Amino acid sequence: MKTLLENEARVSKYLFNDDAVVTLNESNIEFLGEVVDTELNSSNSTLVSEVTPPDDWIGKKYIYTEEGTWIQNPNDPTL
Repeated sequence: MKTLLENEARVSKYLFNDDAVVTLNESNIEFLGEVVDTELNSSNSTLVSEVTPPDDWIGKKYIYTEEGTWIQNPNDPTL
């Protein structure tokens, strides 16, 4: 899998299969030619490949650290 991170807090917002074509543009993120996010873009997000997400992964629930580990997001909107 690969995850799209919001750079500032490294919050994992989306998961994609490793072979998925995800494009980080200057003004948005595209998946399969469709815009999926207009708040994230090539300057404020990062796509990280070959990750294994937690079984209960939900967008914004986890932070993916620079060390390659998942931690619960203290600002998780589902809490």
